[in-house]
Amino acid sequence: MKTCFHTTWLVLSLVLLLGLAGCSPEPTEAVPPTPTPIESYMAALSEPLTVDGSDTEYPAAPFELGGVMVHLAHDGERLYVHARSEVDGWIAIGFNQAGGGMNGANMILGFAEGSGQAVRNDRGTGHGHQQVPTSGILDSVVTHSDGIIILEFSYPMEFPANAGFSLPGLAAGEEYSLIVATHSRSGDFSQKHSSQSRTNFSVGNGNSKPTPGGSGY
Repeated sequence: MKTCFHTTWLVLSLVLLLGLAGCSPEPTEAVPPTPTPIESYMAALSEPLTVDGSDTEYPAAPFELGGVMVHLAHDGERLYVHARSEVDGWIAIGFNQAGGGMNGANMILGFAEGSGQAVRNDRGTGHGHQQVPTSGILDSVVTHSDGIIILEFSYPMEFPANAGFSLPGLAAGEEYSLIVATHSRSGDFSQKHSSQSRTNFSVGNGNSKPTPGGSGY
C-alpha cells in the first residue's frame, strides 16, 4: 500500500515539474516614457541685453513652440525675445493673460526680404490682429536668410496703456500666455497666419528658476 502511494506521489510530482518547465512568463509591456513638458520661462538678467539678432546673451535655453525656437529674458524694465523659424513669410510673438489666446494679446510681427524689413506692434482681435496707435517696441532686428527668419526685439515690461491689450504688462514671478504665429509664404501682415501655437510661461525673479508653464492650450 505504501509502495503504491509513493509511486503515485512520484508520478504526480514529475507531471507537475514537467508542466512548470514548459511554462514561460508572459512578456511585459514596455511602459511609454512620460512626455517632457516644454520648459518655457523668461529668465532674469543682471544687466540689459544687446538686440543684434544673436541669441548668445540669453541665459536660459530656448524652447520650441509651433515650429518657432524662442528665447525669453528680462532685466526688470525691458523684456527681450529672440525667435527663429524656417518660414518665408512673417513671424509674430504675442503676450496675453495665462491661458489666453490671440484676442487682446500684445503682438510683435516681423518680416524681412532682401534689404527690406518691417516690424510692427499689433493687438490681437479674435483670430486676427490690427496695428496699435502707438508702438511700444524699443529695439528690433529682423533678418531672413536661407529660408530662416529671425526676429529679436526689446519691449517695456509695462505695456502702453492706450493700446487696448488684455494685460497691463509682465511682472516677475507671474505666469502669462506666450503666442507664436507664422505665415509660411507671405510678408503681408494682413494675411491670416498659417500656423499658431501658445503655451504658458513664467517670468523669473532673479532668485531661482520659475516653474515651467504647461503646453497644449
